[in-house]
Amino acid sequence: QAIKPVSEGGSGALPQCTYLELGSNQIGDEGITALASACASGALPKLRDFFLQRNKIGNAGITALVQAIKPVSEGGSGALPQCTKLQLAGNQIGDAGMVALAGAMGAMANLQRLYLNSNQIGDAGMVKFAEAIGKGALPNLEKLIIGSVMGGNNIGDQGMVALAEAFGKGALPQLHELNLYRNKISDAACTALADAIKGTNALNTPVRAITRTAAGVSRRKPRPCPRPAWPYRLGARQ
Repeated sequence: QAIKPVSEGGSGALPQCTYLELGSNQIGDEGITALASACASGALPKLRDFFLQRNKIGNAGITALVQAIKPVSEGGSGALPQCTKLQLAGNQIGDAGMVALAGAMGAMANLQRLYLNSNQIGDAGMVKFAEAIGKGALPNLEKLIIGSVMGGNNIGDQGMVALAEAFGKGALPQLHELNLYRNKISDAACTALADAIKGTNALNTPVRAITRTAAGVSRRKPRPCPRPAWPYRLGARQ
């Protein structure tokens, strides 16, 4: 209520705020929905770094947030137009939340870093995400974290193949780091990724990619993928 503009009955607090850290709290869907409502009314117009990691945000909460982010032309409010970093790791976001996020990514052209590790996202959510980036969403994204040593998601071959196909179309041209650690990706899906980027401009920017196969995680020195500019690390534990 405090950060809502005066015109919306609030106090107009924090109009110059560019960094908001709310990580490692107990914020659930109710709290993030209230915050999204404030942003939709024009609060935090200059926010660039938005940290919501390790809370209890689920599908309903992330759906409310992305509804605020959507452009007015799509029924949203066009909130957070300057956001470059969105940290959502360690929440309870599943496929429905990922589908909602994918539907709003066309309005997030300035986003450079997106953290979604340690959630409950599966193939259905990743397929919709891949469709969105395949159509040109997130053109300035440099870091995509969907897995980490702390936890991944439930993405399997279907989601990975969809992601590979999007890369084959030139998706995420500015990507520097892709982390898919601790998911459910097999060697077959990693082969699809290699095939997608072979002989194309996909992932032409140097990328540090970390993934986990069904057999384990490589600890070997990174070896070049079909494009020499992309160090790629995967395989079975030796």
